[in-house]
Amino acid sequence: AAAVLPCILVAFFINAVASVNNPVKDCGNGNGCLASQTCVSSAEGAGLLHGCAPAPKAAVCEDARFSCPSHFTCNVTGNSCEFENVVLVPLMTNMDAVRIIDQRQDVGDSSDFCSDLTKHLPSECNCVSSTKGGVVNCSISLLGKDTVEVIAEIMPCGDPAELTAEIKETVLGIDSTFGVKSGEVEQFAIPGLTIGVPVIGNIGIYADLELKGNASNLEINLALDGCAKVLGKTSCGAKLTHKLPITILDGTYSFEDCN
Repeated sequence: AAAVLPCILVAFFINAVASVNNPVKDCGNGNGCLASQTCVSSAEGAGLLHGCAPAPKAAVCEDARFSCPSHFTCNVTGNSCEFENVVLVPLMTNMDAVRIIDQRQDVGDSSDFCSDLTKHLPSECNCVSSTKGGVVNCSISLLGKDTVEVIAEIMPCGDPAELTAEIKETVLGIDSTFGVKSGEVEQFAIPGLTIGVPVIGNIGIYADLELKGNASNLEINLALDGCAKVLGKTSCGAKLTHKLPITILDGTYSFEDCN
């Protein structure tokens, strides 16, 4: 193992340097990464954010925002990449993919709900358009401790616009749905959903939903966050760990086709 390790590290750094001027490869879904990178997702309709691991044949972590060099294993809560249980390098933050081919049937239709939104979604999410809006479906790793499915329905053409999010965790049998209308911002506790984090203890998981404006100028914030009591005070998000909150959407979008 001691002899193998230097070779792994040297190969990793050589390939990282070689990424400059590399051609872009298709991940199999129209998203592209450099030839020296690793595609995080080949799922059709996958988002672009964190879509490329910055090393060849990288080990993509359960939390798809991060990865490790080939042959390493991820320790997300420890922020490290390990080789034979020895901490060696910090986690790598995955880079955004680029859109090189639009494989949707409505290619060229800029009014399609997902045409712009996909560029702002994480790679572990995909988007499906409907008549008056669309559905974003994500498989989200909670710091590598648990995985939840988030099914968000966004209806920008309503009066007012609406956002609903269903959170599902199969092992514990959790299935909760929350919603907001335009002008509302809410943080919903997800009943029964907690994760254990070293030093901090149990963190309760929350769904953050915010919606402002109308279809032509709609601000959407959708995220999973965590809160816990530390030294008798409740702290949330980045005050607990820089890996929180886990953002799914955070921006202002224009949906023109509401006829």
